[in-house]
Amino acid sequence: MTTWKWISIPLFLAASLASAQQTNEQSEERQRCALVRPTESIQFHGRTLTEIPDITDGRMRLANALLSSGCSEDANQVFKTYVSERGVDEQASYVAARAIWMTAGPGSADEVIAQVIAKYPEFSSARVLLAGLRVGQSRFDEARSILDDVEPRAPNDLWIYLDRLRIETLKDSPSARLTQFEILGDPQFPPNAREAAMDAIQHSRVPLEQYEAAFRGWLTFDSSTPLDCKLWNYAFWLLESQKRFDDVRALLEPYAQREGRCLNFPRTRMLLAYTYLVAAADIDRGVTSRNAALVEKASALVNDDYSELARWLLGRPQEARLRPFILAGVDVDAVDRYGQTQICNAIVYRNAEAVRAELERGADPNGRCENVSLVERVLIMFTTNWVAERQAVVKVLLEHGAKLVKDDFRLCADPTNGGDCATAMLPILQQYGAQE
Repeated sequence: MTTWKWISIPLFLAASLASAQQTNEQSEERQRCALVRPTESIQFHGRTLTEIPDITDGRMRLANALLSSGCSEDANQVFKTYVSERGVDEQASYVAARAIWMTAGPGSADEVIAQVIAKYPEFSSARVLLAGLRVGQSRFDEARSILDDVEPRAPNDLWIYLDRLRIETLKDSPSARLTQFEILGDPQFPPNAREAAMDAIQHSRVPLEQYEAAFRGWLTFDSSTPLDCKLWNYAFWLLESQKRFDDVRALLEPYAQREGRCLNFPRTRMLLAYTYLVAAADIDRGVTSRNAALVEKASALVNDDYSELARWLLGRPQEARLRPFILAGVDVDAVDRYGQTQICNAIVYRNAEAVRAELERGADPNGRCENVSLVERVLIMFTTNWVAERQAVVKVLLEHGAKLVKDDFRLCADPTNGGDCATAMLPILQQYGAQE
């Protein structure tokens, strides 16, 4: 007897889907989800394509469409009603498998889809779902084999067409990529198909202008990826890859006071505050009458709490020039949402100058970082990478009064720990230990 162990999990892994928060936008979200309808037949390039053609029950088609639009709670209600009346059949199994893929990832989905196929070997949609999973894993030959086997039974299946197109796009076919752009902009297609087009475009060798065009197209429709996450990803790319601070500011300002389904709007506000501070730093090195208005805007966006931005900046080149603007708003003993102080975060990022800045502001060189001493937190980076950076951090701590204990020397000298602590760090410890 097949063990359907996933059925005992709360439907649709409800704990993972609990991201729909009680926000001011909940009513708007309910209205949006109430308008979701199953995908009709699609006319495209001379073909008539149908999504999940062997799922014929209207409720399961609706539940599937709700998942594709990010309306997980509504999908769950439809699913539970269906199962209470008809039990878990192949159609309900498909929807559950998709939900598990979306919430628990491809590893869990792989096992569940295999169970569905074993129980319902003639159920084409489960096999097509598996092919889609294999495309995402770049196992193209396996995906093609599955599609070749299923296509004679479902020649107009939308996802057979799309999965073949995704394979060609990911193999850098320019014509396939252009077709993906058509799909991305075509409201006939369900949101998950348009998201798949976005993903395929950005994972191919796409010219820069097309890469950005895909981002802009992604923002034009509702899907399982919330708008706030889309904004974050686009803004992050503009900042990290293109250094286009003004464009990010123009992109995010209209959304500064909104909340989001995946809780990224607070982070988009942080990015917007970041762009204001960069603009302020371009005017003067510290807060002056000439840039005070920009600094005030940034402070308002983060509610005068720069701890998250301060942590995020540690691994980025703008961190040093923005220190004068943010350090005054971060107490040396304050902890971020992960429970870490700024000096601890600076150590984790191996940023010696940020460590020095915190010490000079009064941080305790003998404080704790992730339940160990600050020096030990560096020593337990058992690695051979970032040698100069780790050495610099330890020297700064010791120069500012960090105390060594015997366990520091034993830890670093232990050859079973791996890394280069014995050769790169132990001589520094011995030098300062001898001085003491």
